[in-house]
Amino acid sequence: MFPIFLFGVWLLSIFLAVLEKKVKGMPGGVSIFPVFPIMPLAAWGLAVLLELVYHRLGYYIIGGLHVILLILWLILSVKYLYQLMREPKK
Repeated sequence: MFPIFLFGVWLLSIFLAVLEKKVKGMPGGVSIFPVFPIMPLAAWGLAVLLELVYHRLGYYIIGGLHVILLILWLILSVKYLYQLMREPKK
């Protein structure tokens, strides 16, 4: 379940990047390759290495950092969605 959570958090970053470009009026698409799947796999690998040091250490540290990332990205997503809804219709 932990790897699924990590991948889910990083999938939200793709949505956030698209929203940010739309709010700023930037043309073009968004490439997901630099972030997905490299970053969640790296985080998962780091968690596994930390597990070798102490049982559940990787789960708490990497999981906790991803919970903070998730909260931050949700706040930014709500902000961008609010800005999009306030834009005057053209």
